[in-house]
Amino acid sequence: MQCSRNKVRQTPHTALFFAWLFLLITACQQPVASTVVVAEAPPTATSPAATLPAMIAPPATPTPQPVATEMIMPTVLHTPTAVPTPLPLQNPPNGAMAAQAAGLNAAFALLDGSNTGIWQYPANSFIHPLALVVWGETAVLLDTGRVLQIDLANPQPPTVLLAPGDTVDGALVQEPLDLT
Repeated sequence: MQCSRNKVRQTPHTALFFAWLFLLITACQQPVASTVVVAEAPPTATSPAATLPAMIAPPATPTPQPVATEMIMPTVLHTPTAVPTPLPLQNPPNGAMAAQAAGLNAAFALLDGSNTGIWQYPANSFIHPLALVVWGETAVLLDTGRVLQIDLANPQPPTVLLAPGDTVDGALVQEPLDLT
């Protein structure tokens, strides 16, 4: 019976010894370098592209910190651009229109480079050609934002064809040029 008591006493000491030995061995052990295992897929008949072998990434290296340096900006000199000159106004005089204006006692002004900046002309002036179209005995002209029709055979007030505020195909007209 004595043998069995010694065995019972020695069993906890032995278990404690092996537990400490296990902890000591595992704590002092260096970790094994990890390896990457890549399974290569067998090439198929439908994909002729070659499979590149897997590469192990090199260990990360620290990135150097950027150093602040003074940046000197070059001085940019402004070079002026040439101002384009306007094209010359080509408006040859029309003798028949001048004679007709004189016959109607209207002042005749031919638009040229000397008078194209004028926005208001004297009353009863006949300006040629400021959006004026003549079809036989009828003239259509643009006057103060209105499109007027004038019957040249029968003197009467002009007929207003289009005026600001009219609608054309559901669009409100503020100026006839809105329709272009």
